[in-house]
Order: sequence, then C-alpha cells, then structure tokens
Amino acid sequence: MQLVGKHVLLAGSTGAGKARALALLVAAVAQDPHATLVTLDYKRVELARWKDVAAVTVRDSIEVALAALDHADQWMQERYAVVEERETDKVRLGDRSWSW
Repeated sequence: MQLVGKHVLLAGSTGAGKARALALLVAAVAQDPHATLVTLDYKRVELARWKDVAAVTVRDSIEVALAALDHADQWMQERYAVVEERETDKVRLGDRSWSW
C-alpha cells in the first residue's frame, strides 16, 4: 500500500468502510520490516487478528495503554533529537536501531 504521506486520519460514518480501510493499513504496516506495530483496540475486534505480530497489544487496560504511549513518546523524542542534531527533517533507515 502506497501512502501519499506518513500521517493518516481515518474517519467516516457508520458503515462507511473504516474497519476495512484500517485492516489494509495495518496489514501494510505489519509487512514492513522497518515498522513497529502497536495496537490499541478497546473494542477487541478491529485489531484482534494482529495481536501475534504486534510489538504491543492493548485491549482493556488504560495503564498498559498509557505505558505504551509513554514508551512511544520517549522513542519519538530520541528520533527528534537525531533530527535536531542533524538539522534535517528526517531520520534515515540505518541511523540507529529504532526497534520498539
């Protein structure tokens, strides 16, 4: 799946196909060897099939969700530091191990 950019907002009315679109996006991320999949699925339905490939799966614990988001924030701050140090707007593959 080729995206125009790196940020995605998925919105729509009931029955508009959001779940199918989400499934396509998650499938693309799950197949990318450079991506880390973290799922937050309080409905326990939309992302359940990806629990075995996700680095973190949050289903019903706000504490685990907050810890995962805190970890993601720390991870992003490290990346921002590299970008700032390099005076660029991107982190390149191979810069560092960015695994979760």
